[in-house]
Amino acid sequence: MNKIIPYNTGILLGFQKVPERMQNSYTQAIEMLVKAIGNNVIISGCIVSGSTIGNGVVVVNGKIMPFVGGALKTGIAEAGSSQNESYHTGGPKPLYVDVYAMPSDAGEPLTNFVRLSTAKAHYAHKSNPHEVTKAQVALGNLPNAKSDSYSLDSSDNLATGKAVKQMVSHLLDNVITGSKYIGDPEPSSVDDTGNYWVITHNIGHTNYVVALSYSTGKNEAASDGETDILLRLSDRGTNTMTVHVHEQDDSDTKDITLHYFILKT
Repeated sequence: MNKIIPYNTGILLGFQKVPERMQNSYTQAIEMLVKAIGNNVIISGCIVSGSTIGNGVVVVNGKIMPFVGGALKTGIAEAGSSQNESYHTGGPKPLYVDVYAMPSDAGEPLTNFVRLSTAKAHYAHKSNPHEVTKAQVALGNLPNAKSDSYSLDSSDNLATGKAVKQMVSHLLDNVITGSKYIGDPEPSSVDDTGNYWVITHNIGHTNYVVALSYSTGKNEAASDGETDILLRLSDRGTNTMTVHVHEQDDSDTKDITLHYFILKT
């Protein structure tokens, strides 16, 4: 805050800018502080009771002042009164001005004033006091509901992390994977009876999905560029399945390992 230095030695030649500077020092500081509150605020009091409004403290158009209550009006206006002091020349003149606010139909509408206590409560309110909608923050396409069920067939619900975890757990509980080393089978035709490999899974039913693949220690492509090994599920049993491994006649595939992925459904 601006200030004056009153302790210099000597006698200050009195002139009107001294009190003006003193007044500006505190009014500027107050004005800057009031900006943090708002332009039209009821700081305290101003309680409406029937057709009257009580005394209080208000900010009117950015200026803080006492409020002198009375008959209730539609607004609040700044008012003032002055007191005279005698001057050496010209006689008495207004010197002291008391500024206050009062009810007035011609003043700032009462509906434009915010109570400081209400603003503080609003600031502490965490439950969407402005009633902002999801559409206003560009989230209008998101569903309003959530679900912990991984099997729910609905586009109106968002799956939770719990639902995702349950789905992953369900998949892991219903997946069987494994490998079977079959070495170097003899070349065979697709329809012959050789190179059939039985895999035991003990699922107990035939309602499952199978994916097959293989890996080799040595794999030279066939002359026509096709895959050397053909895999075919020849029998889907309740507890076992049979895979036919067919090595093309012109291939030279060695150290074959059969890999399987079974999904229970």
